Amino acid sequence: MDYFVPLLALFVSLSSLAWTVYMNRYQAKQAALTANLNLRAQVMARIADTPALLRFHDIGLEDLQAVGITAAEFAYLLVIYESGRILYDLHEHRGNPVLPAGTFRYKMCRSRDFRRAWPLIMRVCDETPFSQLMEATMHDLERELKSPA
Repeated sequence: MDYFVPLLALFVSLSSLAWTVYMNRYQAKQAALTANLNLRAQVMARIADTPALLRFHDIGLEDLQAVGITAAEFAYLLVIYESGRILYDLHEHRGNPVLPAGTFRYKMCRSRDFRRAWPLIMRVCDETPFSQLMEATMHDLERELKSPA
């Protein structure tokens, strides 16, 4: 019995150490992900000043004109998308089948102009669970907008 308390204290200490190491690694990974996505958003904002950068994504000014947006508007949409992805990656809307009604990006998904630009956004951005959430939201909204009242 004399060994029980010290063994329990050792177990608690080792468990605490393991948890601390795990959480430090997790937080470092999250910080690196956030920093990377923030940098991507900053680079995407530069498209407004240098739209020729889009050629590296196989997008020309004629593609922007075809959907009725300028390079500055496209840069705005890219930054908004990336910032939403950062929030999503930090668990904001996980588990929802679509974006919650009334939220900033939900309202953007309601915009016909945004939905027209979406294929171009996805030519630049990665397909992720967040992009799937956006697409599901747009699909639901289009079905809702087409249904008779």
